[in-house]
Amino acid sequence: MLMRRLLLWSSAAALILTLAAGAGVWWLGRTESAAWLLQRLAAHLDGSLQLEGLRGSLYHGLAVDQAVFETADQRITLRQMQTSWPSLWASLRERHIVVESIAIESLSIEQKIRSTAAAQPPASLALPLSLTVRQIVVSRLSYATPLTRFEAHDLRATLNAHADALAVSLQSLRTRYGDVNGSLRIGATAPFPIEGQFRAERRSGELPFTAEGTLGGEMTRIGVGGYATVELGTARGALVLTPFGSTLVERIQAATEGFDPSKMRADWPRAQLDITLSGGMQADDRFVGELAVQNRMAGPVDAKRIPVATLNAAINATTSNAKIERLVAQLARGGTVRGTGQYEPGKLSLDLTSDDLDLSAVWSSLHSTRLAGSVAAALTEKSQQLRGTLRDQAREPPRIGG
Repeated sequence: MLMRRLLLWSSAAALILTLAAGAGVWWLGRTESAAWLLQRLAAHLDGSLQLEGLRGSLYHGLAVDQAVFETADQRITLRQMQTSWPSLWASLRERHIVVESIAIESLSIEQKIRSTAAAQPPASLALPLSLTVRQIVVSRLSYATPLTRFEAHDLRATLNAHADALAVSLQSLRTRYGDVNGSLRIGATAPFPIEGQFRAERRSGELPFTAEGTLGGEMTRIGVGGYATVELGTARGALVLTPFGSTLVERIQAATEGFDPSKMRADWPRAQLDITLSGGMQADDRFVGELAVQNRMAGPVDAKRIPVATLNAAINATTSNAKIERLVAQLARGGTVRGTGQYEPGKLSLDLTSDDLDLSAVWSSLHSTRLAGSVAAALTEKSQQLRGTLRDQAREPPRIGG
């Protein structure tokens, strides 16, 4: 009797488990179930999700005509996305989800407002299961803020996420500036160490170039360094990025060697310019820094040269205007110009004073001078206005007596 009851209870339990498993299989196979899970995930991320044309299931992949994920300060729109994976059950059994492909026709990220709250790094990037995405393809990509917009296309990448790290391999990304590829590895736990490398190039068109660089540091403070080679000369630079600070770019250092403007346009003057720029971004998106220029081929304008031998300036700039808070320029054959300036789209204004300015250093056929005085200049594409008072100290009558 006891054995019979045990067999009956075992059979009933097996039947219940079979029915539950069957119900689970049926539920996971429904498109509506995938939509429900995606909606719950969006709510967990403090956002809303709108789906149009969702089809497929969690078994082997999903497709959607359009998906819009929106939070208080960001809107992400996907159009024509296709995903596929070989077997959900096998992935769950091996605790390693393998996605064969994610293909997106259009991905746009819009930053609607700038958050005033300080962002915090995540507690962890570790996933409960390992994840491999063997192919990610995005045909068109755009990122926009209230001030800027970036567009790219033909993104191809892979993703591997494990308990200790997340790794992305960028096989290609085409932008208006050039083609980019590289790799990035981020530790899954604090302090989230970062290492990576990138390469960019433009083989044809205006200003072909090649550039290479590396990334390092931690998620809260990322160092980027690299160099570039162009027909005009060579350049090197370094950035310090603070994604969770008051500003994204904490520090900028850049330098060029042997920059020759005549290689951009044949009618422009020849020069050998060594340019150094250093500074940082402020919380209000202003760049504050120093500019230093040394011209190793200074000469008069009528010889198709630039008469300035050295220039140093303090700059305070935004995306729409720039203030030159201090300017000191020295000519090749003598003379110094000091002053301040203001740049706005289409217009440059300068307030300058000169000391011992030799006009023959500007134009070789002019008489040698020692001009001193002040000049105000307003320069636009259509007009150049100058006003001021200069005196030639070399032609002043000598003083007699004490």
